[in-house]
Amino acid sequence: MNDFIPVIASELRTRVAAIAGACVGLASTLWLSACAPVGPAYEKPDVTPPKAWVSPAETPVPSKVVAAAAELTQWWRMLGDSTLDSLEERAMAGNLDIETARSRVRQARAARTSAASAADPTLDAVGSASRARTPTRNGGATSNQFRAGFDAGWELDLFGATRRNVEASDAAIESAVENVRDVQVSLAAEVAASYVELRASQEQLAIARRNLEAQRQTLELTQRRHANGFVSKLDVLNAKSQV
Repeated sequence: MNDFIPVIASELRTRVAAIAGACVGLASTLWLSACAPVGPAYEKPDVTPPKAWVSPAETPVPSKVVAAAAELTQWWRMLGDSTLDSLEERAMAGNLDIETARSRVRQARAARTSAASAADPTLDAVGSASRARTPTRNGGATSNQFRAGFDAGWELDLFGATRRNVEASDAAIESAVENVRDVQVSLAAEVAASYVELRASQEQLAIARRNLEAQRQTLELTQRRHANGFVSKLDVLNAKSQV
């Protein structure tokens, strides 16, 4: 019986070593897999605009417009109207929709900072002080006690949740910034459209006034010709109806 004890002990040691090696390998695998985030990495979408909106073979583009294509953020300045420039600047400065969109950008950036801070270690400091007096025969003794300590912690990002949250926050910031630009483009278009409509109405009114003045001059001339017997009363009535 005693002869089998060394054999059994050797077999146990072999199996224990095999199990320990398997555990180490499994732990290494888990550690390496924990370093890789879950899911595909975020890739910024390609939103590069085309170099030309129309084909040069279909519609020739003036060289002046091509030269100013890089200034699309303030496209209305291409019209050369100082009044429109002033209206656009005032609209951009005082529009509440733009301010709301900008506040969302600030919120997205704050959320990104909060998400990134989850991967940072934390350090807490604790301190206390106490004072005690112990009565003695000579009157008493006073003692002071001071305590100070630090508590540090760090949460391992096992499955890449923190990194994915940071990537999602970055995407949210980009979306919020693009939303600000979208609001600015819409506002600029509305202001410009209203201004152009106003200018068109003013031009139509000016043309109507010039036509009215021309018809009055025609009526006056017709009345003079009728007074001298060159035209009939019907011509005078027609001139009045034109006025």
